[in-house]
Amino acid sequence: MDKPVRDTNHVLSNRSRKYFDRFLPDSWVATVPQEDYGIDFYVDIVIDGKVSGLNFSVQLKSTANGKSSKHVSAILKRSTLGFLRVRLEPVMVVVYEESSDEAYWCWLTNGMYDLSNGHDTYSIPVTRQNKWSKMDWNELTKHVQRLFNNKTFIGDFDLSKVHSDVELIAWKAYFRNEFGKAVYLFRELQKESDLNDFALQALAWSLYMTHQYRDALFLINQVLKNKQTDNLFQTKACILAEMGREDKDRGKVLQAKELFESYASKDVTGVMSYNYGNTLSSLGEIKQAVIQYKKSLKIDSSNARCWKNLGTAYYDLQKHDKELQCYDEALSIDPELEEAMFSKGITLAQIYANYQEALELFNRVLSKNNSVKERFVNGLFWVAYCYEQIGDLKNALYWVNTGLELEGSNRYLLNFKSNFLAEYWPTYPEFKDVAEKFFNYRIALEGDYLSIYHLVVLKKLSMAETVALLSEHIPLFERLTAPAIESTGMDTSTIISILPGLELYLTFRRLFSLDRFKNMIDLGEKFWALLELFAVQAFNTAFKKYEFLKSADMVAYDVLANLTSYLPLAIPNIQIQNKMIHKNGNDLAAAIEKMLLELIDIEFKAQARFILRQFGLENMDCDSLLIKTTVNYFREDLHVEIEENLHLMTA
Repeated sequence: MDKPVRDTNHVLSNRSRKYFDRFLPDSWVATVPQEDYGIDFYVDIVIDGKVSGLNFSVQLKSTANGKSSKHVSAILKRSTLGFLRVRLEPVMVVVYEESSDEAYWCWLTNGMYDLSNGHDTYSIPVTRQNKWSKMDWNELTKHVQRLFNNKTFIGDFDLSKVHSDVELIAWKAYFRNEFGKAVYLFRELQKESDLNDFALQALAWSLYMTHQYRDALFLINQVLKNKQTDNLFQTKACILAEMGREDKDRGKVLQAKELFESYASKDVTGVMSYNYGNTLSSLGEIKQAVIQYKKSLKIDSSNARCWKNLGTAYYDLQKHDKELQCYDEALSIDPELEEAMFSKGITLAQIYANYQEALELFNRVLSKNNSVKERFVNGLFWVAYCYEQIGDLKNALYWVNTGLELEGSNRYLLNFKSNFLAEYWPTYPEFKDVAEKFFNYRIALEGDYLSIYHLVVLKKLSMAETVALLSEHIPLFERLTAPAIESTGMDTSTIISILPGLELYLTFRRLFSLDRFKNMIDLGEKFWALLELFAVQAFNTAFKKYEFLKSADMVAYDVLANLTSYLPLAIPNIQIQNKMIHKNGNDLAAAIEKMLLELIDIEFKAQARFILRQFGLENMDCDSLLIKTTVNYFREDLHVEIEENLHLMTA
C-alpha cells in the first residue's frame, strides 16, 4: 500500500521553523500569534532571566534554493507589508534556504519597498552575510534597544541596568505603547524613591501620550534642569504644542514652534517632523506644515495620521485631488482611521457633492459606538447636510438633534437647524411645531436675531407683538413703539428684514457711534430711536444691494437715499430736552437743520465705506452729482419738516 506523500512546501516550512528555534536563545520567548496576518513569531527578549519589554516580530520564509549568490529573496504580499509597516515593534525577515541548510535575516525597513506603485507582491532581498546560525544576540538586543530608544526619544538608555521588577514592567509597558499602564507604574515607583532622568522622561512622554499635558510639562522641565538633549527639547516642543492647542494658548504653540525650529536642520525623527507639522498647521502656516508632513512621511511612510493631516493641509490649500489621495493612503495603512474617513466624507460632500459615498464613510464611523459621536460633533453637521441633500429630511433632523444633544450651543449645528426648519416648515406641516419650539429655544439661548425673524414669520405676529418681542431682546427697540414705527410707513416685514444683518450693523455702530450728535442737541429718546432704526434699515438695504448688483457706486447712494427718505418722517418725534429750548425759533431750527445735515453726511459715508470694506473694496466716490442732488432735495424736505413741527418740539 502506498504511503501518503507530504506536501514539499509543508515539509520545508517545518524545517525552517525547527532551524529558527535551534539557534534562538533558550530563555527567549517566541510566541506564535493566534491570527497570522504576516507575523510568524513574536519574540520577547529576556535579560537576566526577566522579560524586558524589548521584542521584535518575525516573518519566516523558506526556499529550496536561492537564485542569487549575494542574497535570498522573501516574497511578501502587499497586504502583509501594509500590516507589518505599522507594527510598534521592529520586524525581522528570516529566510531559510534548504540547499545550504542556513537561514538569513534582515530588519524590514520602509526603504525596501514602495507600496505606492500598486504591486500585489514585493521581493525583499535578504543578504547572505547575515546568517541566523552566527547571530550575535547581545548585539541584536542592543540594536532593538536603540530602535525602541529612538522611537520613544529616550536616548542612550540601557534596559539591562534596570534591576527592579516593577520598573522593568513599567518599561515593558512603555515600549509597548501602553502609556496609561506606564504612567501608573512609574507613579508607583515615584512613591518609593526618586526616579532617574530616563524614567522621568518616559513618564513625561507617557503623560503626554495620555493628554496630561501640564504634568508632562512639569516633569520634562524637571529633567531639563539636570541635562539638555535634543530629544528632551523636542519632547518639550510636542507637549507645548498640544497644550497650547487644547488651551487655545497661541503663546505656547509659538514656543513649541521656536523649539522645533531649533532642531529642524538636525537628524529628527518622523514623529518630531509630524508634530512640527501639526504645530505649524495650528498657527495657520499651512505650506510650511506640508513640508514637515512630507519630511515625516519620507522617514516613516506608515504614519496614517500624518497622511490624514497632510490631506487636511491640502484641504486648506484647496488642492482637493491631493487631499483625497492622502486620505486614501491613510486608510490603506489603517482602514479604521476614523478621522480620515470623516475628513474624506466631508470633502466628498462639500467639494464634490458625492453625498452617498460620504454617508457610507460617515456611517462606518458612527455605527461603532456612541463615544465616536462625541469626538465628531462638528462632523455631524455634514452628516445632516448629506441627508438633507438626498431628501432624507427625517435623518437630517435626527443627526443635527444628536449633535445638539452633545453640544447644545454649537453654532454650526444651531445655524443648520435654524435654516433647515425655516426652509421646510411651510411645506411640511409636521415641522411647524418643531420649528416654533426651536426658534423660542434659540432666542432664549442667545437672543438670536434670525430666530426672532423666523418666529415672527411663523406666528404671523402683528406690529405690536413684533415690537414687544424685539424690545425684549434687542436694546435698539427698547424705546420704540408700534405706533411710532407705523407713523413712518414701515410695516412688520420691513422691520424684521433688518434682523439677518443686524449683527454686522452693530459691529459698525460700535466703531461709529451717534453719541457725539446726541451730545450736541438732545432731540429726545424717541427721535434717536427712530433714527437708529432708519440707519440700520439703510445699512441692511445697501449691503444686500451690493451682494446682488456688485455696484460700489450705488452703495453710497442707497445708504443716503434711505436715510434721507426716512429721517424727515422722524421730525415730529423731536422733543428738545436741554438749554437749546431757550433759543428763538429761527436759531433753533437752523441749529437742528445744521446738525442733522452734518449727521447725514458723516453717517452715509461711514456706512458706505464700512460696507465696501466687507467686500475688500476701499475707494468710493461720495461726492457724485447724484448724491449732491439727493442732499439738496433732502435739505429742502428737512427744512420744511422742521419749520412745520417747531412748535411741537418745545412743547
